[in-house]
Amino acid sequence: MIVEGPSDEDALGVVFHRLFDCHEVFIEVVHGDITADYSIAPADIAKAVMQLVKGASLPVPFSRKDIQQVIHIVDTDGAYIPDGFVVEDKSVKNKPFYTGTEIRTAYPERIIQRNHHKQQKLDRLCQLKSIWGTVPYQIYYMSSNLDHALHGKLNSTDDEKEEDANNFAEKYMDDLPGFLEYLAKINGSKTTDYKQSWTYIKQARHSLEQNSNLRLCF
Repeated sequence: MIVEGPSDEDALGVVFHRLFDCHEVFIEVVHGDITADYSIAPADIAKAVMQLVKGASLPVPFSRKDIQQVIHIVDTDGAYIPDGFVVEDKSVKNKPFYTGTEIRTAYPERIIQRNHHKQQKLDRLCQLKSIWGTVPYQIYYMSSNLDHALHGKLNSTDDEKEEDANNFAEKYMDDLPGFLEYLAKINGSKTTDYKQSWTYIKQARHSLEQNSNLRLCF
């Protein structure tokens, strides 16, 4: 299971271990967003994910045949919104400020460029069926990020992310049906089709709205 940050692991790790209790679940924290990393060209993104899998810091030696599947969870960060909804706001000094309808930033051209770069990578990854040869692979989105999808919050601080993640894990660790029901609720596409869920998130401003297709993983 590949996630972007520690709060993703904190929020979902325990639940994934319990849902896949007949298998070993290992979580690889990227500590960043591989789909927005300019050092990786869109054409090389599948190879980069494969290298993540091959180099995963598992506590035991492993080979390709030991892996049943790779689950990759990413934030959309509003990447698919039309460029006109990236709004210049000189009062936003550091990170872009997200709402459910637009991204506010002092540097709109940078965010638009990032969005296009991220789109190209996500478009490639959501078409992949396997990685490292024949290992089954699928990528699932949190929109506009994990804190928004799971907690209904935007622009959280690191401390808020950690607190919310721990509270979420505590709430659902003994309520797996409740967890799956919640994932179904925030599946904005309301579809059980993986491909259609990606078509949906790419339309209009859905990638800024509270959405996730993670329910389709189970």
